[in-house]
Amino acid sequence: MLLHHPVELLGVLLAGLLVPFKQAAEVERALQRRVAVVGSSVLLVVPLNITLIHSIQWERLNGTVSHPILQYERHNLTIHMPYIARAHLHASNGSLLLEDLQESDSGIYKVTVNRAERESLTVLLDVLKPVSHPQLWSSGLVAKASGEVVCEVAEGRADMFTWKKDGQMLPPNRSYHLSGSLSVLRLRMAKKSDCGSYSCNASNGISWQETSLNVTVAGLSPPLQDVLRISVVAVVFAAVSGWGIIFPVCQSEKLRISESVLGTAEHPVLSSSGAERGVMLWEEMVTNSCTLLDD
Repeated sequence: MLLHHPVELLGVLLAGLLVPFKQAAEVERALQRRVAVVGSSVLLVVPLNITLIHSIQWERLNGTVSHPILQYERHNLTIHMPYIARAHLHASNGSLLLEDLQESDSGIYKVTVNRAERESLTVLLDVLKPVSHPQLWSSGLVAKASGEVVCEVAEGRADMFTWKKDGQMLPPNRSYHLSGSLSVLRLRMAKKSDCGSYSCNASNGISWQETSLNVTVAGLSPPLQDVLRISVVAVVFAAVSGWGIIFPVCQSEKLRISESVLGTAEHPVLSSSGAERGVMLWEEMVTNSCTLLDD
């Protein structure tokens, strides 16, 4: 039948547009979520108000492809591979018991009760491994330069990472997640206030673990530290060489300089032990730079 009236045509168009929204709403109402641990069992129930069950069909959805799990009709039960030893049906209420769950069992499951009436329900199953203790490490943090603190989980998939510094929660925008096992905390223009104890908490629907790391900010970059050490040693050896030239000149002019006054071998600055103490002093300053840096 052709529609000539504009109002009728508009009504048909609106009805057509509302159909997808109605279907989406129905699917959302029907979808349930269950979380289970790898190796455990889960019972997928059918909370449909059905008094008499004639047939039941459970299937797993993968995009547009459906993989049958079992069919039950007129007291005849058929279980498909690879669920033969792991799937059990409670025919009285249509519930499905899945045993020895693996991460590959995660997905959307659909049950259809009484095919003639097309009563159906979908369940989202998420099978997880417990997360392991996170491993924390930091890049070489140098004052007024950007750095990172990395948190990695070796076992299990983390759905959430949270960071703390000295027991205080850090804003989520300070970090970014590269995957379900890796999170990176950004430290921009590192300064004295960035020194402290950092904690990373990794969690999923069944477990959580937390690890801490003490982070320091160096006042000098490693190349500059090396240059500084070399400079200290060079100054000491230059002074020793200078005394080696002055001493013979003084002897030729018959100036007797007491060895106890000169103390070339034991002078704290000119001796090799003095050079070592100078280097150790600078290393201590660099190592303890968190107490020396200014904000």
